[in-house]
Amino acid sequence: MNQTNDSNQEMLLSVNDLTTTFSAGKGQVVTVVNDVSFHVAPGEVVAIVGESGSGKSITSLSIMGLLKSGGEISDGTIYYKGEDILPLSKKKRRKLRGKEMAMIFQEPMSSLNPMQRVSKQIEESLALNTDLTRKERQLRAINLLQQVDIPDAEQVASRYPHQLSGGMRQRVMIAIALASSPKLLIADEPTTALDVTIQAQILALIKELNEAQETGVLFITHDLGVVADIADRVLVMYAGRIVEEATVTELFDHPKHPYTLGLLKAVPKLDEQKEWLDVISGNAPDLARLPEGCPFHPRCPKATDACLKLPALEEQRPNHYVRCIHPISEEANNFA
Repeated sequence: MNQTNDSNQEMLLSVNDLTTTFSAGKGQVVTVVNDVSFHVAPGEVVAIVGESGSGKSITSLSIMGLLKSGGEISDGTIYYKGEDILPLSKKKRRKLRGKEMAMIFQEPMSSLNPMQRVSKQIEESLALNTDLTRKERQLRAINLLQQVDIPDAEQVASRYPHQLSGGMRQRVMIAIALASSPKLLIADEPTTALDVTIQAQILALIKELNEAQETGVLFITHDLGVVADIADRVLVMYAGRIVEEATVTELFDHPKHPYTLGLLKAVPKLDEQKEWLDVISGNAPDLARLPEGCPFHPRCPKATDACLKLPALEEQRPNHYVRCIHPISEEANNFA
């Protein structure tokens, strides 16, 4: 869905027709994010869900201006607080990342400096993005660790990342992300590889911060079970495109795309005893060799010859958009 100029002004983040490509060598270019549009309002949590390789993380890195070598935004616009940020210089984008936008990555050990104590890493972020004195930065670092529910914050501040548990390292990453009180927080698989108890604590922490500070959150995950706990709206991505968009309640109660239904069926339920979990047959397509038409049709039980033409993202129910020629009927979508 394209955002109008008025909605670009109103929204915290507006992504319009975003297309991101990567050079694959020998002159080949692979489209990883394809014509993606969505928005995030202040205080809203929007989740992007899909299998590995669907384009979720590249969408977030495109927004943050952190694409690796060979990647580039070939089309589209990204508005932050009404300003198109793509034409900004690298210096201005870096300043924006520090003060206004922050990101929590999936694996904190690859993002934290193993040679620096925790306090030093938080203080560096504060030094770049605030006018606090050194003493004030030290106190603020401890306060941030306490804010993310780290016990014995002063002791933890003096430790190195390898001396902390996975859940504790992820809390440190959140503390660093929050150091400049960002208005937009992007969380890329922040609970992956954490046990269920720690996962619930991290989700509760992000939601608490979202509600207390009106922070807009873009939450990237492959797990619809996690989405149910944190999101207001959900974007389902497949092969670089959005295939369904709805509020979290609407999506769970009335899934319309066969891919979304497959993801929902794969979520384990405590009240069910199953020898095998439901899975989606086949594998996600190679983005360099996408099938003709709807990229999901080789795996789709509803596929017909009509699916050889790429469908548009259309409104099937109020504020519920689906990219499918054969959307799930009301009678068929009861998967409970």
